[in-house]
Amino acid sequence: MKKWPFYGRKKQISKLQNGLDFSNPKSNRLFQALRVRGPRGVGKTKLLIQMKEYAPSNTPLVIYELSTPGSNGTSVTATLQGLIVAANEAGLTNVKTVPEYQEWPNDYLRFKAYVRGLLQTGAVVVLDKFHLARDWGLDSYIKQVIDESVRSRENTPGKLVLMGSHQQKIDDMFQSDQPLFGRLDNTIVLRPWRLKTVLAMAAEQGILASPGKFLTLWTAYDGMPRNWERYFRGDSFAHLHDITDEEEWRVSFLETEGTLLVDDPRERWDAKTWIQLVNEERELMLWIGSRSPHTGAEIGEMPEYLRTSPTRDQSLRKLVERLDLLAPTLPFLETGKYRWKMTGNNTLFQTHVFPEVVRPSLSPKGLAKQVKDSFRDRNILASDILVHRLKTLEGQALEQLAAAWLAEQKGVTCTRTNLRRSGLKGDIDVFATTKDDPNPKVWLGSAKRNGNKHDPAEVKKYQDHFIKDLGTSSHEDAIWLSTGSFTRQLFATSFSAEQRAKHKEAGFEAVDIHDMARSFGIEFSP
Repeated sequence: MKKWPFYGRKKQISKLQNGLDFSNPKSNRLFQALRVRGPRGVGKTKLLIQMKEYAPSNTPLVIYELSTPGSNGTSVTATLQGLIVAANEAGLTNVKTVPEYQEWPNDYLRFKAYVRGLLQTGAVVVLDKFHLARDWGLDSYIKQVIDESVRSRENTPGKLVLMGSHQQKIDDMFQSDQPLFGRLDNTIVLRPWRLKTVLAMAAEQGILASPGKFLTLWTAYDGMPRNWERYFRGDSFAHLHDITDEEEWRVSFLETEGTLLVDDPRERWDAKTWIQLVNEERELMLWIGSRSPHTGAEIGEMPEYLRTSPTRDQSLRKLVERLDLLAPTLPFLETGKYRWKMTGNNTLFQTHVFPEVVRPSLSPKGLAKQVKDSFRDRNILASDILVHRLKTLEGQALEQLAAAWLAEQKGVTCTRTNLRRSGLKGDIDVFATTKDDPNPKVWLGSAKRNGNKHDPAEVKKYQDHFIKDLGTSSHEDAIWLSTGSFTRQLFATSFSAEQRAKHKEAGFEAVDIHDMARSFGIEFSP
């Protein structure tokens, strides 16, 4: 099978190169401890492996993945031996430490001494799945490695990279009351791919030629590299690549995804590491996830047991600031309360398309039987259940796609979707504007999956009401926006030539998924 390419990450590669001192000769390098942070499947390990192409020949890269305690023995012996094997594979067969690591009285001290020895050779030592370090009892020994290496930076040209997926577990080890607090020189944060990267990947993999399929995959995966690679390279998805009928493909795709979620609980929410949420956080997340993905919910709408929980605010802060699972929004240019919405297409996809799976009320066996039975009757599945849920969610995903495109292509500094004003019946699907500009540029967009569903006259009528309402507001920003130049746009999965001509005559720019790709100079075969 053809190797999966490495896409995007130019800024992260540049930042990592600087952190690893690849531009300096070995004699001028000093020890640093770095952290690569990001959810499972975002491409942390692939980023490090990619760095081998940039590393000088005298800088070995040793990548070792910590295992779950109990899976390979009850002591750290196997971990030490695995690290030695990884070092040997990187060409480090004779690592010296003072004293020799074999002379230390236990495997924890031997592990610490061996890591120190690797760093003294100038190697880049990557400890993957570092969120398991505390389970092994290794976090305090890594703290000692860092402290000893800092004290002798001149004699320690190597770099230590700590990398983990379960963000809350790894972040906890760096809190102010923990041994590793203040021990990092830099943190590199990996987030899902930018839209331009997703479109370039989709074009190269051939799925962009079918914009309807692309929108479905964007709705399910967003910019999570692991999920896209799984679709194009995973055995479970191979049969989908030969299905040309879009409706048949969508049903088969949902069946494959649903079966995967049932058979492997780790796949549920794993792109956002829900697996490590405590019960209070999980309950809060599940309740918000059950609300409309468009409108979200206020605290006052929560059931009493969540609204009055003493850990409510703490949980909300963690879900927003540390895990990026929720986002608070305020009414547009009005006073009001925060509404809490779920973020990330992958999480939205699972909670809204497969609520019976991610919020099961049955036993695992009963759940598996229920889901597999529903898949057996394709007519029920296609007409009434999952496809309807998915298509509803695809409408919102298209709005997010349009907002992301405006942000990247037009350089806007503020985007909103599903924008509402009290007193106006309706909403602006996509809103974008420049900030700190005496003559702002404003984009107003309506998004519908099917291009023929747009009614330009109705859209223009509402947008005119919206602009007029801004002009009658006493809010400083509303007055400023009302003086701007407005661009009216219609977004859809695809537009025909006739539809484009009709919309242009009505004063709208028609933008579909292929237009977005071409705006970035991305070539593809339609």
